[in-house]
Amino acid sequence: MNGNAIKGYDLEDTIAARATAPLPAAIGVIRISGPRALAVVNEIFVPSRKKDLTRARSFTLHHGWIVRDSAGEGLPDPDRIIDEAVVSVMRAPRTYTTEDMVEISCHGGTVVLESVMERVCRQGVRVARPGEFTYRAFMHGRLTLVQAESVAELIEASTEAGAGHAVRQLQQRHPALLESLRAKIMELYSATQAAVNFPEEDIHFSLEKVREGIEQVRSRIGALREASRRARTWKEGVYCVICGKTNAGKSTLFNRFLREDRVIVSNLPGTTRDVIQDTVALDGIPFRVVDTAGLVDRRDAVTSAAVEKSREAWSNADIVLAVCDASAALDRHDKEILRECAARPKAVAVLNKCDLPRVVSAEEIKTIVDIPVIELSALEGEGMRTLEQILIRYAGLSPGQDTIFLSQFQRQVLEGMEQKCADAEEYLAQGHPIDVVDLVFRECVDELAKLTGEVMSEEVLSSIFSRFCVGK
Repeated sequence: MNGNAIKGYDLEDTIAARATAPLPAAIGVIRISGPRALAVVNEIFVPSRKKDLTRARSFTLHHGWIVRDSAGEGLPDPDRIIDEAVVSVMRAPRTYTTEDMVEISCHGGTVVLESVMERVCRQGVRVARPGEFTYRAFMHGRLTLVQAESVAELIEASTEAGAGHAVRQLQQRHPALLESLRAKIMELYSATQAAVNFPEEDIHFSLEKVREGIEQVRSRIGALREASRRARTWKEGVYCVICGKTNAGKSTLFNRFLREDRVIVSNLPGTTRDVIQDTVALDGIPFRVVDTAGLVDRRDAVTSAAVEKSREAWSNADIVLAVCDASAALDRHDKEILRECAARPKAVAVLNKCDLPRVVSAEEIKTIVDIPVIELSALEGEGMRTLEQILIRYAGLSPGQDTIFLSQFQRQVLEGMEQKCADAEEYLAQGHPIDVVDLVFRECVDELAKLTGEVMSEEVLSSIFSRFCVGK
């Protein structure tokens, strides 16, 4: 069993929850897990073929009716029936939670499902808390903490590629990047332990090898953090902000990305007065594209607020698109926007409205800023694929790259381990005895256990599993 139990997540209880969305649907599923799962269903379910569900084989389906009172035998009176249902029996330990589990599939009406849940809970079953089924899988050793994280990411994935990365992580009990880090830390700790505990033995020990080992640990931590960053990007999307002065065609460009009229477009300046965003997949990579209010001299409180929100959006952007109108001469607002965008790590100048008579050229833009310039017509779509290809390249993502979904706590653990490695290097440089470095490696081993979930506080576990929906 892993970790410390979360208060209120009693593993001895039999729990139940709706596993399908809380909306009317053709089918709704109620999931039950725990020591009394089979006995509870046997009390409320009348099978169409007489049988004792407590003796049913695992992975079998049974047709019948959920009834309002004790199940009994034979075809129930219509007044006793809550709903017709199919019951799935899954016996421990080969289940999601490793416990006895039952899933009741009935009609997906809200009233029906509430009635079935009420009937289940009258048998002494507790309503499951968020993520409690996955929590039990983790506590019983079926999933590691990293795998549990991937379950949440799979549910929340916004693109097929993002879901694919989560599935791959779910299939790896010990991801290669994590195992590589563990192996190197344990190798270093074993070496320093031997030097500290057996100084009289003829053990070959090289401080230079320790220094090299620390560098390798830091490199592997860096690789893990980068894989985590990529995983978050696959999930959350690349934050791409469209900015420019009023009437430059920002909203038309935004609509062209989405391939629909998501926002109102008008020849009147200042139509967009807020930050509007939506997600689009480009070659499978999710982008959170953001349309912002045009930047102009602040004339009133509303315009001022809109401009401030726009600047806040592009200050947090992964990629900034500075949109200029090719049919109108550049003014000081255009130049100010271009320079501000060029200060961002990744920026593109978009010369829009190239379907109209041209006044501004790409060469003129390049005399102001040294960033890529794309000439296009957002209205006609001409040049969009070139822009999309630049965005895909800037995203720096491809399906074959290493990714790993880590919680904020796990990312903080990695940062702490990196600092400890820096401390160890400093101790060696200052000539401290190897005992001091050995203590640092001992701390790294402890941190590693937190990273994998082998050692975990109730508070951290609660923060991780509370992210899940109730039925998972």
